[in-house]
Amino acid sequence: MFNGSLQKIDEQNASQVNSKVRRKKNLSNSILELIATAKRVEPHWRASGAPIIWVKPVDLNNEISVLENSEVLKAYEYTSKKTLSIQLTDIRNNTKEPSATIKSILRTKFGFEMSKGIYPECGYEHKGNSYVFPTDREKFLKSLNMMVAVCEKYGFEGMVHGTEHWIAQRDLYQSILEQSGVKTGKVSQGSKEKLNSKLKIQRILKSILKMIEMNYPDDHVKVKREWGFYKENN
Repeated sequence: MFNGSLQKIDEQNASQVNSKVRRKKNLSNSILELIATAKRVEPHWRASGAPIIWVKPVDLNNEISVLENSEVLKAYEYTSKKTLSIQLTDIRNNTKEPSATIKSILRTKFGFEMSKGIYPECGYEHKGNSYVFPTDREKFLKSLNMMVAVCEKYGFEGMVHGTEHWIAQRDLYQSILEQSGVKTGKVSQGSKEKLNSKLKIQRILKSILKMIEMNYPDDHVKVKREWGFYKENN
């Protein structure tokens, strides 16, 4: 009975160890942890000279660089996109005083009721008791074009907040909006490159794990730890 209890304890311990080893085999899905693991493993693989037919240590190094650069690009593009978004919002928010000027000029020229009929030509939307520019960026750009057309139609050149002002605001807004679109495209492309590199690194590391198991059948757990697959818990 005593021996049976010891055997049961040994089996439980072995099960826990095996379970722990199996969990460690699973590579992290975190990009930063994956990069860290690959950086630890690559020099050991290169120094060992152990071949894998379809890939070499230099290939792993290249993919690490691509993945690291994509993370830097992601941070840069996020900052750039955020900055552009703030600029677009600022331009729209700064139209309140110029809009009030245009409405005042129209009321003076055509009267209160008739001027309200011209507001939609300026690109304003009727919301509640107010006429305001739309919040959608593409629609707002269209409204700026409409405002320029109204200013040119009624001869508001040379006035404060007249034709020249709205042309400048329209051109600036369109330029920033186009830049924002380009940045978004770059982020998308960068995301594709990042995903491809992540998958390649995972595939290479899995191949190295299998190679270690074949080359070091009795000591593969120790070698995996030495090569950096297992993070040491201090």
